[in-house]
Amino acid sequence: MIWIGLTPRSNASTYFYQAARTAVIIANEEQINGNYRNAHDLLFSMVQELKQRNIHVPFEMFENLTLLHSYILAKVGY
Repeated sequence: MIWIGLTPRSNASTYFYQAARTAVIIANEEQINGNYRNAHDLLFSMVQELKQRNIHVPFEMFENLTLLHSYILAKVGY
């Protein structure tokens, strides 16, 4: 996954910027290992946290979450 578009503006946003980057890295590892639900849950919680704090959610993070969500829905047969 390519990381583009989020630059920290304050100490708090720097913390969340780093946390978001870490979440994407961990979620990618979970996907590689076939743990799609874990990857989805991690990205979902990070997106929720960023939104609650009015911090921009990077497109790549949101796109990856959307793909995981669709995969999980298809897998369970909805």
